Amino acid sequence: MKKTTLYITFLCLMMATIPSLLAKNSSVNELLPTSKVSQVSGDFCADVSVIGGEKTITIGGVNAPWHRIQIRPENSSVFRDVCNDNCSDPQIITGLPAGAFVIRVEQGNRDRSNFCSADIATSVTASDFGAGVSVIGGLGEINISGITAPVNSIQYRLEGTSASFTACSYNCGNPEVISLLDAGTYIVTINQSNLDGSNSSTVSIAAIVTSPVVDFCADVSVVGGEGSIIVSGVNAPWHNIQIRSATSNTFNVVCNDNCDDPQVITGLSAGTFVIRVE
Repeated sequence: MKKTTLYITFLCLMMATIPSLLAKNSSVNELLPTSKVSQVSGDFCADVSVIGGEKTITIGGVNAPWHRIQIRPENSSVFRDVCNDNCSDPQIITGLPAGAFVIRVEQGNRDRSNFCSADIATSVTASDFGAGVSVIGGLGEINISGITAPVNSIQYRLEGTSASFTACSYNCGNPEVISLLDAGTYIVTINQSNLDGSNSSTVSIAAIVTSPVVDFCADVSVVGGEGSIIVSGVNAPWHNIQIRSATSNTFNVVCNDNCDDPQVITGLSAGTFVIRVE
């Protein structure tokens, strides 16, 4: 009994002494309960940028683990997906007509925490379809380039006349060549637009066409025979053949603009003759 009593007394004395010891020892701090701190990500939409351009919109700041980009015309309430969780940074939308658009960018963590959504309006400009058109006249032809619009047509007329001819309609090439033209100055009119008729452009440009230099007389031959002369190489659009005796200065017309090739002159007496081919 004595041992037990002494042990309990000792414990009581120690418990009464510990608080006073802690108060005197400044290196021992009271332990306080701690609360759990959660890590919060930044605003994924804070760095989003939307820039409209010529037929394009460029979207930047798409960098969250999950993301989606949608687009709608300003006058429509229906969005369509541009990309869903596989967007690029930057993401470029191309082939747009001129007008105002609204871009919706949604981003967040994989568990959709820290989700954000940003609707940003921007405008798209269209190309000036007539700005890059080139018309160059050449030998018997005209070369037209810079035909880039979905809808296009080319007409031409000789300067000073009202008669217009269609070189191509809706299916012009780039370049487009108008060939087999006579020499002269031509007015070439190029029409271009989008499929809906917007961004229409009409350009009229003068072009000078020259004729190739052709020596129609280079292949002319004259062969005398028995009572006849054979003239060949008469192939120009206009022509004339005349004949005279070597002792005369007077030419006689054999044919005028309806000569054959070869043209045979018959019923001639023996002698020397001079043939004129024009």
